This record gives sequence, structure tokens and C-alpha cells, in this order.
Amino acid sequence: MKIKLDYKIFFHLVLIYPFLLAIITALGKEPFFITAPFFTFILLILAFITLYRKNFSFNKWEITQLVLLTLIILISIYNFSTIRYSLPILFTSYIFVLQLFLSKYSSSVHYTDFQHFKKYLFFYLGLSLFFIIVPITPAQQVFRFEGFLSSPTVYSAFLVLLFILAEPSFKSNRNKLIWYLIVFLFVFLSKTRLVLLLMIILPFLYYSIEKWKLSIKKIFLSTLFVLLFLYPAYSLVVEYFPNLVTMRYQEGRDKSFDLRFYLYRLTQDDFLKQDVKEKLIGQGNEHSRLFIKKKFNADLYPHNDFIRLTNDWGILGFSLFLLAIYKYGTRSKTALLIAIMYLIQFYSNLVFNMFLISILIAVSTLSVTKKD
Repeated sequence: MKIKLDYKIFFHLVLIYPFLLAIITALGKEPFFITAPFFTFILLILAFITLYRKNFSFNKWEITQLVLLTLIILISIYNFSTIRYSLPILFTSYIFVLQLFLSKYSSSVHYTDFQHFKKYLFFYLGLSLFFIIVPITPAQQVFRFEGFLSSPTVYSAFLVLLFILAEPSFKSNRNKLIWYLIVFLFVFLSKTRLVLLLMIILPFLYYSIEKWKLSIKKIFLSTLFVLLFLYPAYSLVVEYFPNLVTMRYQEGRDKSFDLRFYLYRLTQDDFLKQDVKEKLIGQGNEHSRLFIKKKFNADLYPHNDFIRLTNDWGILGFSLFLLAIYKYGTRSKTALLIAIMYLIQFYSNLVFNMFLISILIAVSTLSVTKKD
């Protein structure tokens, strides 16, 4: 298969990333150490291709995004702490270069012109089946199915994302339903509750957008509002309806949420005690992660990237970032669904996940030449 040095090479490079993780997982090692080197490699390729272009032209939306991303880069650089914890700078630089790279194709290419999304979905479903037949980790044999990764949460998010990408290529509703149910089964086995909830409401989202013509912007903002206040609302559900949230716990208590909520409150209290300047501009890249690490002598993360990013980048930095995601997520139906998936992963420490953000930016930027 011949791959040109255009948007297609980007999609292939990004979509092969989970397979590399699967190989490392099969070898019995934690795979995510390759993330920064791998996406740095992609960053260099995209930068090289972009630098050798002769002409640049941007529409109004792209100029706005590039300005926003520039401001976010400045926020991340301003909050530089150490090289060891400089992933936010790599992340912000990467998304800026990616937007710059993709802008060339935005007026002539639709993301569905890349005709391999369905093939990648089938491949990763087959890989998932293989990991059921040949379980690699003890957790797959006993508790939660981790798929071809070492994390059931990341696995389920990646799989649902692949389904969202492939969905437009299924011509009949029957085929869409069949593959939806297959993906749903694997997500159910992972017992990742927020992703499972998204899978349950996904058909309603498709229907409400296509048939009821509900506003994509209103859906995005409503989802964001719910997610921002998810922990306080969930704490009430745990208190008054405990049976609804203890599917993973024989003791009848959601210990996972207890810990997550405690980490959230610690991070929130740390933010609230800061002065006005630090609340506005932040305390530094990965400050919240290191704050929790110091408290527990373990790298637990805050498990809430909404408060984490607010504490690290300040209200200004977090607001700019949310504005950028809003503009990406409201460009099309598919971009909206990917943005919702991405926001859900803020409760799994994946705000700087470059696989998810890569797909969101690409689909959003390449979403305006056809009816999505």
C-alpha cells in the first residue's frame, strides 16, 4: 500500500499507535512509555512536511484556532516546571503543528476520504478477541477486560473512538447496529462505567442530531456542564442509590469513587488556597499530579483533569483550552461525539492523551466539505 506524504500518512501513523501498545502489552510490559517518543516522531514528520510547503492559506476558523493554540502554548511554557514533567509543552506544541499541517487539506478533503477507518476497527476488534482467547494479564482473567492494552479505561475509549470513526462507512443501519453491539460487548467486559454510559446514549445522540436536528453546540455545552459537576452529583447518587454504582464491588461500596472524590477535593482545596495570580495563571505544569504524589507517596494523579488543569494552568489557561475543544467539537456530528469521548476521559487522567486529541483535531478540521 503506497502512502503519500499527506493527511493519509497522519491517519495511518496515529491509528497504528494502539497496535504498538498491544505489542508491548503482549510482552508483559507497561506500554504507555512509548507515547511521548512516538508522537514526538509524528510531530517532527508533520513539521518537516509543513516547513517545505510553498503556500499557506487559512480560513477564519483556522486562524482563530491557531491563535488559541498559540496562547495555550504560551500558558504551558509559562508554567514550565522540569523536563521530567514537560508533557504539556509537547502536547500543546504537537496540536499546534497538527492544526497547521491539516489546514492545507481543510478545503479539499473530508475525513471520510480516508477509507481505512472500518478496516482499523475490524483489526482491533479481532485483536480484542485474540486477547480474550489468550489473556495476557491476570486482570483479564479475573476482574476487568483490558483488551490489547494494560488499561481497561484506555482500551474502551480507543475502541469506541474507532467505532465512531468507522460508523459513517457502514451503509445500512443493520450493519451499524451489529458492529455497535459487538463494540458494546467489549466495553461492557471492560466495566468502564463512563464509557459504557456513552455507549448506551450513543444511539440517542445519533438519532437526536439526525432526526430531531438538535443543536451540536447545545449538546456539547450540556455535556460539559454535566461533566464539570459529575463528582458532586455522583456523590449524591452513591449516598442515596448505592446499588446503582456498585456493579464492580462485592462489598457494596464504591471504593474507587471514594478515592477519586478524595483526590478531587484535595486538588480543589489546593487551588482555592492560592492567591489571585496563581488562580488565574496556574501553579505549573503537572503541579496537581506532583501534589497528589507527595501526599500519597505514589503517582496516583488527581483523577479529575478539569480541576487538575485549572490548578496547573489557572482559570485563564483552562478556559482557553476548553474554548479550543469547544470549537473543535462543534464542527460536525462526528467531531462532537469524539469531543464528548475526550471530555469523559478527563476523569481518567487523559487530558494530554495525544491519540484522542489527534483524532479530534483531524476530524474537526476535515469536516466541512461534505454533509457529516
